Amino acid sequence: MITRTIRAKIRTINIKTILFFISLMALAFSQAMPVMLSM
Repeated sequence: MITRTIRAKIRTINIKTILFFISLMALAFSQAMPVMLSM
């Protein structure tokens, strides 16, 4: 029971970190895109 709850928590944390990294990359890309276009 305990290991199952820990695994579930790790899974939710992994999903949150993946979503965070995706949003961070999208933000960086949107910031860099106008600079690339201007060049």
